[in-house]
Amino acid sequence: MTEKIAILNQTDSMPSTKEGAQQFLRKLKDSDFPDAMVKQMSPQDILFAMDQADEEQLTDLLLLVSKEQFDSIIDLSCWDGYTPSIEKVETLIAPLVATGLEGAMQALDKLENELKTLILKNHITVYLREDKDDDEPWVPDTSDFITTPDGFYFIEIPFADDQTDVVKQLIQALLFKPFEEYHAEFQCVLHDLPSELEESALRWREGRLGDLGFGTIEEGMALLSPIDPVTLQTELDKKIKESKIPHPLVTVGTLPAVYAENFKGIDLLDQSLEILLKSNGKDVIARMEYLPAEITAMTNLFLTGIRCKMSSIDDVTKGTKLARNTLALGLNAIAGNSPRIGAKALTHLVPGQLIHGAMGLLMPLKKRAETLLKSPSFEKGSRLDEYYQAALKCLNSTVPGWWHKLEDESVLDGSFISPLDEEIEGISNIETVKVIDNILLEIESLEDIFTEKLNFDLENYLKIEETLTVSSIIYNYLANAYLTGEPLFEPLDKEDAENFAESFCDEKPDNALLQAINVLAPITGISKEGTIDPFTEEDPAKRALLKVLKTGLELLNVDPLSFSILK
Repeated sequence: MTEKIAILNQTDSMPSTKEGAQQFLRKLKDSDFPDAMVKQMSPQDILFAMDQADEEQLTDLLLLVSKEQFDSIIDLSCWDGYTPSIEKVETLIAPLVATGLEGAMQALDKLENELKTLILKNHITVYLREDKDDDEPWVPDTSDFITTPDGFYFIEIPFADDQTDVVKQLIQALLFKPFEEYHAEFQCVLHDLPSELEESALRWREGRLGDLGFGTIEEGMALLSPIDPVTLQTELDKKIKESKIPHPLVTVGTLPAVYAENFKGIDLLDQSLEILLKSNGKDVIARMEYLPAEITAMTNLFLTGIRCKMSSIDDVTKGTKLARNTLALGLNAIAGNSPRIGAKALTHLVPGQLIHGAMGLLMPLKKRAETLLKSPSFEKGSRLDEYYQAALKCLNSTVPGWWHKLEDESVLDGSFISPLDEEIEGISNIETVKVIDNILLEIESLEDIFTEKLNFDLENYLKIEETLTVSSIIYNYLANAYLTGEPLFEPLDKEDAENFAESFCDEKPDNALLQAINVLAPITGISKEGTIDPFTEEDPAKRALLKVLKTGLELLNVDPLSFSILK
């Protein structure tokens, strides 16, 4: 049991936070067995430690990592899309090479052949002695050159190059190799095409990343495809009945510490895992052996799908929390916030299926938001008050980039006038989805009011006016009713708009809102009796309109002329 707990909670000795990384680096320096400490680290955790290391600590880490770890570090941090960034590779190995010949030899041994050749091709020109009439080739004043011990090659190195010292050290280390090795390398520099080298390096990289569970961009995006949660629930019930546990899709070792740390904090997920850890059932024990690897693979694939910058630890941390929230939402979709059912779901379903279930909830919300934004009533949201604009803006961005906005209300600060009344919170449970669904329902109700119940020619009306919000359209309607006794959408002149705003603001807010309700009640069916608090109104259409009116009143009380219809 202790071993199972350690599998999912390995953050004590690993750099899972910035403070933890600094502490780890201090322990590494004082350790009698630094090789053993580094050997058990995942590539993500090594990158986390490197991010917090000073130059000396960074050199120590690079000297201690294995070739496999070194390859993965480069795979995750030194590529721009599908192309290796040689500049980033050079920056990465610079501290290692700067230690001298031994460090440069290590860098050569750890670099894969294609990247090694690309570095040299980027900086040097190689000549064969037989190509020159003189004993030595002519070299311009802006360059230096090295002659190989056998006199077979001349290597020209430009002085002005930022990486001159790194390249010189690499060449000196290369010349300490047997003739066959450096001869083969210089032949590659002379004859190999960069595009072929990059293509070969990409093939190796994709294979290594696939072994870690990253997969391709297409596979990552496929993870975000939706499945109806009801279908998933049916599948779970069937597997529980038959006591089937899923065959592990990918086995990539234990959960990286940076992932384990950021998978904490969602009650349903934490409690479901806790139940699994305390269970002695044979199926659960068998499952727990592979679950950390599957969570790792799912997270890696998820980060691939959202195009997370793997060299940025902050981005990885945010992306991991996003994966956690989405996994928890999918868990909630079929477990109904029950940790015991959640534990069964983790036993009988793979984490990727739960991500699909979460997307089955979220995708319809996005599609509804996109439909609303195409409506002529709102014209990309510009006709909505800030409350609704913020909600639609969250739902409109590319999936799944908008999830973190819904997770953290502070992201929306300044995008709207009043807070979202704590309705937008961590998107890790069904209740939050219901809140978002409510917001969309209110906007759809507003659209219905404007396009059908109010029955006015919005397109022609907007040609006359500048930017209008729902509030300004409603207030134009109210102003006509207030001034003429007849609720029309005829444009007001500036004097009429001013008179209306000043008269309306002279009223107490509750009285002014009640007057607005009196005018709109025949259209919307809002009751003129009792409370006029939007948050106690159950009907979405009425609540939506009341919120718009209340926001408008608050704006009018600040600036009576802010809703003058004609500027």
